[in-house]
Amino acid sequence: MKFKLKKLKKPLFITLIVIVVLMAVIIIFISPISKYMIEKYDKKFTNREITLDWAYVNPFTGYIHLDNLKVYEENTDSIFLAMSGLTVNFEVSKLLSKTYEIGKLKL
Repeated sequence: MKFKLKKLKKPLFITLIVIVVLMAVIIIFISPISKYMIEKYDKKFTNREITLDWAYVNPFTGYIHLDNLKVYEENTDSIFLAMSGLTVNFEVSKLLSKTYEIGKLKL
């Protein structure tokens, strides 16, 4: 029995390490990917140009912060909406049941 327990300990430890590393990588890389996706697909979904300095997204807590957000008028270079920061807190537990609830919105 002890021999089997020792054999299981190493794979479980490695699996735990891999899960922790994957979660860290997701948190590190999802923010730059989000900024890229917002700026790439802005015209397609909103017909407006959107720029921002940086984005911070935490998919585990539902926290999103967009810094220096600017939304331009349709087909012009004049600014429609500008804010130094936009912070949103989504209720992650409700997203799984396809209910979209914003717990906090700060402009």
